Amino acid sequence: MNETDYKNEAEQMLLHTYNRFPVVFDHADGVYLYDIEGKKYLDFTSGIGVMALGYRNTEYNEALKTQIDKLMHTSNLYYNVPIIEAAKKVRKASQMDRVFFTNSGAEAVEGAIKAAKNMHIQETDMQGMRLLRCVSRFTGARSVRCR
Repeated sequence: MNETDYKNEAEQMLLHTYNRFPVVFDHADGVYLYDIEGKKYLDFTSGIGVMALGYRNTEYNEALKTQIDKLMHTSNLYYNVPIIEAAKKVRKASQMDRVFFTNSGAEAVEGAIKAAKNMHIQETDMQGMRLLRCVSRFTGARSVRCR
């Protein structure tokens, strides 16, 4: 198939939630993406942040392959060894007491608002300070009302 065929097929099968750039990628290596014609592009978006280590990173790929054979994913409702090991590494690097892993930007924003509100309540030297939030705007938070 050529580029036009792929684009037409995608428009028939994928919900049009945003405009796509006029390129069809086929593969990637390191920090580069390649279209179906073989043209090389520097990936400035890193897959919108999820491929920050680049593509075909041998160490990362091997770690993923090993983990896939053991345990792919469980909910935060359960304890699991990979999340405990990851939390140890994040705590050590960040010097923080605890770690909160999220699976979306909405959860991250909601967690940050709740943490800031909790800190505001607990810290005595923050008397009189206010938590500033958006009014009538989507902040990414799901259950936190903006007022």
